[in-house]
Amino acid sequence: MKSGTRGEARAWNNLGLLFKDQGEFAQAETCLRSAALAGAPDAEYNLGVLLGGLGRRRSHATATRAAPTSAASPAGPAGFIARVRREPAAEA
Repeated sequence: MKSGTRGEARAWNNLGLLFKDQGEFAQAETCLRSAALAGAPDAEYNLGVLLGGLGRRRSHATATRAAPTSAASPAGPAGFIARVRREPAAEA
C-alpha cells in the first residue's frame, strides 16, 4: 500500500471510530468499510466489532464487498465530512 493510501485509510478508520462513538452507526460503517477496502487491518477489526455490536455478523469479505463506492470519492474523508455536514440529521 502506498503511503498516501495508508494515510487516507487511517483517516477513514479514525473518522469511522468518531462516528461510532457519537452513535452515528450508518456513517461509521461507511467510513470503516472505506478504510477496510483501502487495506487498513485495524479498520477490518473495527468494522467487525461495529457490525457485531449491531447484530450483523458477517465475514469481513462479505462486509467489504458490499461497501458503498460513494464514500471512497476522490475528495476522500474530507469530502465525506463535508457531505455529512450538509445532510439533515436522521430522526430516530
